[in-house]
Order: sequence, then structure tokens, then C-alpha cells
Amino acid sequence: MGKLLTLVVAVLLIGGGWYYWQNRAVPENTGGAAGTYEEGSENAGTSDTPDISAPAATLSKVVINMTDTGFEPSAVTVKKGQTVEFVNTGKETHWPASDLHPTHEIYPEFDADKPVKPGESYSFVFEKVGKWNMHDHLHARFRGSIEVTE
Repeated sequence: MGKLLTLVVAVLLIGGGWYYWQNRAVPENTGGAAGTYEEGSENAGTSDTPDISAPAATLSKVVINMTDTGFEPSAVTVKKGQTVEFVNTGKETHWPASDLHPTHEIYPEFDADKPVKPGESYSFVFEKVGKWNMHDHLHARFRGSIEVTE
């Protein structure tokens, strides 16, 4: 009986460790301390991600789909004052928010503050210039970034 109990405890510990490892939040290195953004830094205007904002003057908002496999697209560039709409196109509930997980303290205003159910959406107007990392609060391995330019 003691060996069986030891085996069960070991399996639970290993399984819990695996679950934690798969769902941990890993902040993207932005040149400063992990998960931070330095306003006005030399990296503020550069990006290897495609600019899907077209001319910002012709786009009132950018749409990011929250799927059951992550954000699509996972990286966008928008102009200051532009709206980003997060649409839940998946079957699971999602919750877009800024880093760091779970506190969302890098850009605390960018936080849905509640789950977004399938078929619903959440919109946010980005007023701070910089590159802002994000995650799905309910599925922390789903990550992305929004770069806001002047």
C-alpha cells in the first residue's frame, strides 16, 4: 500500500510540474528588464512583425481573433489612438491582457478584466506608444504583441 501511495504522489507531482511548465508565462525580452518596456527606447519604432494597420487613417480598428490555439495575428502595429478589437472566434473562453501574467501591470489599462465568451469581443484604444506584450490570462501560453507608433 505504501508503494502505491508513493507512486500516486510521484505521478501527481510530475503531472503538476508538467502542467505548470506548459502554462507558464515567459515574458518577451524587450531590451530592458524582463517583460518591461522603456518608453522612448531605440527599439520603440522597430519591428520585425508585419504592419497590418494599412494607412491608419483608413482603418478605424484592427481585429485580432482569439482562437483556441492563440491570437491571430499574434503581432500587430497600430497608430496611437487606434482601436484593437479582440474577437473570440474559438469555442473556449479567453481573456486578453497586457503582461506580466497574472498581474497585467506593464500596461494595466489594457486588460479585459473578465473572460470574453465565444462570439463576444473586447476593444481597447491604445494611447501609449511602445511595444506591448500580451497574453491570454486563461491560457497564458497564448502570447502576442502590439506595437503602437505615433
